[in-house]
Amino acid sequence: MRRTDLMSALVLVSLLALSGCSGEDKSYSTPSSICGVSVDKDALKGLLPAGNKLTVKASANHEKPETRFCNVIVDGDIELSSEGAWRKAGYTAKDAAEDALAFNYRATGGGRYAVWDDGAATVFDCRNSAQDAARFSVEFHVVHPQGKIEGKVERFIGDYAEAYRKTVSCEE
Repeated sequence: MRRTDLMSALVLVSLLALSGCSGEDKSYSTPSSICGVSVDKDALKGLLPAGNKLTVKASANHEKPETRFCNVIVDGDIELSSEGAWRKAGYTAKDAAEDALAFNYRATGGGRYAVWDDGAATVFDCRNSAQDAARFSVEFHVVHPQGKIEGKVERFIGDYAEAYRKTVSCEE
């Protein structure tokens, strides 16, 4: 074998080995719910990196008004975090985006959602006198995005928000 053929073969083998490490190799199974909220498994999978182990941790501040937190952890690193919070009347998706310090967010869904490059927020009517609230906000953030994911974020927020709504106690 000539030297150039040998070098070409080595380069090809190296590129094949590297491409196997940098792809969508997810050894974990994607959950159908996170912190009690049903999710579209394919939409969630598109927001998470390759890895071996996925865990989900829920917490809350247990104050009034209560705020709920959910972290999706892959191989020990938080990769997706969400926050659900009771809000006063008049609070909007724009307010939620600004509170999340979102940069260059845009309104979608007729103003129901605020979407930015690695996260999104929405707010819906949900009166709850025990929480002294008239609305509930849902916000999530992809901590280590893999490339441009704004379209995936927009796809995820709609279904996630609707499923989240079913987990909170709203008064008629």
